[in-house]
Amino acid sequence: MTASTAHALVKSSCDNTFYPELLCSTITSHPEVTKKMKSQKNVIELAVNITKTVVEKNYFQIKKLSTRKGLTPLEIGALHDCLEMAAETLEELTEVEKDQEEYHTKKSLQQHANDLKTLMSSTITDQETCLDGFSHGGASFNLWVRVFFGRWLNGGR
Repeated sequence: MTASTAHALVKSSCDNTFYPELLCSTITSHPEVTKKMKSQKNVIELAVNITKTVVEKNYFQIKKLSTRKGLTPLEIGALHDCLEMAAETLEELTEVEKDQEEYHTKKSLQQHANDLKTLMSSTITDQETCLDGFSHGGASFNLWVRVFFGRWLNGGR
């Protein structure tokens, strides 16, 4: 498949999502996009795989930050909340992966796409909620910057 054909498939798959620009830019920047894109199902699979990788990296970055000495109770609470949200998201992504293996027998591709749409929206909301935890109540600006940039520069968008 040519790069332009793969990008057209990704674009048409992304158009019906809550965050089409984010999804399209993330998938089309993947190094194997032309090798992996043969159908909308491939777009969904790649979106889930990329998201899971990003959430895993973020989870371990936050876990590492949470072991720092000298954190205030507010910072500890904010990091704990972020870890909890990331763990829940990883569980949901694992369920989506299991569902994908059975999509011909249990769900249609459209149902999978709708589930993914909801999950991605939830993932972005969780990320924003996590970051909001650092903007209230005096949590360290430096720690907030590390969480924010760890999430966005380690593969998040």
